[in-house]
Amino acid sequence: MRPVTRPLLSLVVPAFQARSTLGDCLDSLLAVEEGTEILVVDDGSEDDTAVLAEARLASRPGSRVLRTPNRGPGAARNLGLREARGRHVLFVDSDDLVLPEALQGALRLLDRDGTDLLGADYLQTFEGTGRTERVCRGFPLGLNGPEGAERMRRCLLFRHFKPLVWAHIFRRDRLLEEGVFFLEGRFFEDEEWMPRAILAARTLQAFPEPWYLYRRRGGSISAATSLRKVEDKVFVAREMGRRGDGVTPPWKDFFRYAEQRILKSARRDLATLPREAEGREVLEGEIARAWNPGRYWWGKAVQAVRARFI
Repeated sequence: MRPVTRPLLSLVVPAFQARSTLGDCLDSLLAVEEGTEILVVDDGSEDDTAVLAEARLASRPGSRVLRTPNRGPGAARNLGLREARGRHVLFVDSDDLVLPEALQGALRLLDRDGTDLLGADYLQTFEGTGRTERVCRGFPLGLNGPEGAERMRRCLLFRHFKPLVWAHIFRRDRLLEEGVFFLEGRFFEDEEWMPRAILAARTLQAFPEPWYLYRRRGGSISAATSLRKVEDKVFVAREMGRRGDGVTPPWKDFFRYAEQRILKSARRDLATLPREAEGREVLEGEIARAWNPGRYWWGKAVQAVRARFI
């Protein structure tokens, strides 16, 4: 790997009350020996998350801890993105791990090709069982240039869309130039962010090995339903619809279907909450006005057809 004047990759870790998991996460990041900096964004933790991070990062020159009042993972990632010095950025959740050898291989590819977006499969392990499995995402491998980039983009949006921010490495300058920042103060901010990051990339590639271990836990930030989370889903759905108004087919179809898919999920979540919950009736009416089952089923069919011809 040729010498660089700045890190090739910034590893941005938003952390809130992460004392129990952050140490293992940072140990895996520190095992990636070349071309990286680590930025832990302490999102107003009241435990000693920041103290632990500073102690772990003391051995890595250039890596640092950023402290901010609690504003949620979207704001924490935005701060890390702005403060990063790397040519590329990978967002890492504080309770997950990276696989150092695979990530080092991805860095060599980035150093050679400088792609705007690099995607990969990932591993997931289930809390309490120890079972680990590889999640295959069906990416086209070995394709470069415009044809490969277009196939990769369609695969990401039409075949298996999931807002897996950590399963992709992004060219930082492209995100900044296109103003691709996360919604702040909202749940499900990654759902709205990920499609914009995919469309902002001019060059896209797939890496053949997973570099990320996602640890599935019952107490994750999105596990429990609340009225606030349903409100945020409706907000994100509206944002997806608004984004669809500003793009051309076939991406318009993706955003319109995404709007209805998220509204459908919001309806399902709302049905699990007590009927006497304050604000539920207003939110129910809001969803009813925006929900369009015909558009949902048409969009689902279009997605399925496009997925078959990637």
